[in-house]
Amino acid sequence: MIQHAHVTLSILRLTANRPYCPHKWLFSAANFWVSKQSLQSEQDQDARLRDTVVDQAIAGFAESYWHFDESGLLKSWSDTANTPYDSFAAELCIDMRYEEFLAKLTDLGSVTNVPRIRSNNEADFLHHLKSGQLMTVKHTVLSNKQSVLAAFDVSNLKVEQQTCLGLDSKVIDFTRISTDWSWELDSELCYVYHTSHTSSPSGTEIDDLAGVTRIDHVNPLVVKNEQLKIHDEKLRAHEPLDVILSWTSDGKTVHNHIIAEPQFDTDGTFTGYLGCGRDVTQFQESQQQLEYQAHHDELTGLLNRRAFDSHLKATFDKRIENDIDHIALITFDLDRFKLVNDQAGHIAGDTILVEITEILESQFAKDATLARLGGDEFAVLLTHSDEYSAMQLAQRVINRIADYKFNWNNRNFTIGASAGIAFMDTSITASSELVSRSDIACYSAKQGGRNQVQTYSEQNSFQTQLNNEFERLQQLRSAHDNGRLALFLQPIVSADNDKMPNRFEALLRMHDENKNWISPGEFIPIAEKFDMMPVIDYWVVNQAIAYLADFHDHGQSVSIAVNLSGNTLSNRTCMARLAELVKSSNIQAHNLCFELTETAAIQELETVSEFMQDMRELGCTFALDDFGSGLSSYGYLSSLTLDYLKIDGSFVCNIENNPTSKAIVKSFITLSHEMGLKTVAEFVENAEIARVLTDMGIDFMQGYAFGKPQEFTAWQELYGAEQRLTGT
Repeated sequence: MIQHAHVTLSILRLTANRPYCPHKWLFSAANFWVSKQSLQSEQDQDARLRDTVVDQAIAGFAESYWHFDESGLLKSWSDTANTPYDSFAAELCIDMRYEEFLAKLTDLGSVTNVPRIRSNNEADFLHHLKSGQLMTVKHTVLSNKQSVLAAFDVSNLKVEQQTCLGLDSKVIDFTRISTDWSWELDSELCYVYHTSHTSSPSGTEIDDLAGVTRIDHVNPLVVKNEQLKIHDEKLRAHEPLDVILSWTSDGKTVHNHIIAEPQFDTDGTFTGYLGCGRDVTQFQESQQQLEYQAHHDELTGLLNRRAFDSHLKATFDKRIENDIDHIALITFDLDRFKLVNDQAGHIAGDTILVEITEILESQFAKDATLARLGGDEFAVLLTHSDEYSAMQLAQRVINRIADYKFNWNNRNFTIGASAGIAFMDTSITASSELVSRSDIACYSAKQGGRNQVQTYSEQNSFQTQLNNEFERLQQLRSAHDNGRLALFLQPIVSADNDKMPNRFEALLRMHDENKNWISPGEFIPIAEKFDMMPVIDYWVVNQAIAYLADFHDHGQSVSIAVNLSGNTLSNRTCMARLAELVKSSNIQAHNLCFELTETAAIQELETVSEFMQDMRELGCTFALDDFGSGLSSYGYLSSLTLDYLKIDGSFVCNIENNPTSKAIVKSFITLSHEMGLKTVAEFVENAEIARVLTDMGIDFMQGYAFGKPQEFTAWQELYGAEQRLTGT
């Protein structure tokens, strides 16, 4: 049971003998209660209490009512002995469906002009009884999904006037459940009454509200914003009202949710408003906090990338109408920051980022827009700043960061920064182009020796090349974000088994907006150069896990090998995310194999070894890819715990005609077997190569001789056909 605030309600009736419509009060209040959920601070109200309140409130003054449960089944109705619907009583039964009830009411001989309403989402309706009575049937859906139909005799408004005073207490009890306060306006928008503790929520004494319009009362008090404008316009137009008004009370901003329904008499004449409100300050503050967190970097408090991009786009779109000229975008990228993270830890790195933020804020005016774009990258948007001033500011920041000394656990670190600047001109048609140019200029500064500022220039051949690469990088990012990456599977077959393959290597593919496939050779080097491979690798592993789960669900035991790039293997955070991804999956981990390139593995040997140990404990297997292509292949075999050795395809592709390649491959096979490893030969293009390798004792082969890479769905269809044919 919920605990309601103990509020002493006082009602001021400012207009005597005014025609009063109890059914309007009841169902407007009910609508405030159940259909305006944002006004409910205690949504776990006991259903039985609600039902009792509803039944008592309606039975007190409705001629008839019918109560339906959340499934639309009739559960109770009023005493038919004293209702205008006596002839209808025999037609009713417990658990009658709502639609059947309405159909029977429509067909009832004593009732005329009832709309044939077929669902409980329809509006209220007005109809006549043949006895001459004019009835209005009001429909309300409660918060527990139950609904109530109540019939009122509106033939004689004097009856309502006479019974009005005796119903106030029931109405108040009912509305107290749903609101903090309530009020009524007359046709001139003046207060008829207002409930609260001792005064209105705005601090105005109730006695002072007599003859005052709500607009005149509220406008001097609340914050002048769009919500207040809507409030006034809706009242004047006699339309439903739903706004949040804010004002200051005791130095604190208070937010009130106000809703109101216009009231009309039987001939459609506007008679006033019934309204109510609830203090939603805590909810509003929570919403504002969530919005702040969604738009700001948690560590530095600066705008995050998404919010900055939105702000930049808005500035770009409004630059002409707002007379914004000389727009400059500066991108800062810290130098040697990764060294601090690796040697001192991420807490030290976070401390540096916070202190760099303070340097940036101290160097730029308040009208500059600062953002942390991610990692160690920052951006500053300047308006009304010429090129010389922008370059001076950027260089001053570079100098301050170069002088910045960071001490952590008695160790001193010195970092630096590179900056790229792009200026708005007529050739730029979208804000994203300005970002791209700034990134290119920053990258150019890093390549040019770091700790310097570079401006974007189309005449710079190096920057022109970078521009082309950035376009391909943006294409790759777009493909990742918009579902244009795909994972093809190429079979890896056993040398002594001619059955359907149950091992595959996952190969990444990408297509453009026109569904044209793009060669991995065109985008993988770009992803590696601009450190996007960790994102790509995570997507690949996640997709491979989904494929394994699907194979398993169809009763197919399949293994998939995925490649991990050097960028990922050198990043402990990325590998930790991959480990968590595998742990949280429901696949059999031994069906997931990670392929490591020899070069990447030996560059980060310690980190890679730790990752391999963690994954092997889960059951995953490992293969050393492109074996033989490096200079230290044999020496590093003893440093890595492997399951498979994949022989570089350059030794395999012409093995049938090249004795040297044959001898080298033979030595690889012999060595791997001595170490307890399985061997996989790549680039097996024809049956002759397969025969030579089989004679040498190869374990697995991969190449066009056994199948080209195909999409997952193609293999799933082949497996399904095989299962239907063989039953296995």
